[in-house]
Amino acid sequence: MKRILAAFSIALITATNVAFAMPPTAAQTDMIHRYAPMADVPALSDKQIHDLMAIIQSNDSENSKRIRAGLVLQRSGGLIWN
Repeated sequence: MKRILAAFSIALITATNVAFAMPPTAAQTDMIHRYAPMADVPALSDKQIHDLMAIIQSNDSENSKRIRAGLVLQRSGGLIWN
């Protein structure tokens, strides 16, 4: 019985930690603002930040990265376009 309770407690603690999103780091915020200057980075979801970082770190041209980043944000409503 103690093993079951211990396993349940560990699972609950792990699930609770995963549920809380990590805020974007300063480096991530700076990189995102380089390609989407008007983005509201703290309001973005973890998935959006992950997608944007994948775009930014890709081998695409700078212009292509800006366009793709803008499209990710435009679809989410997280972009105020210039």
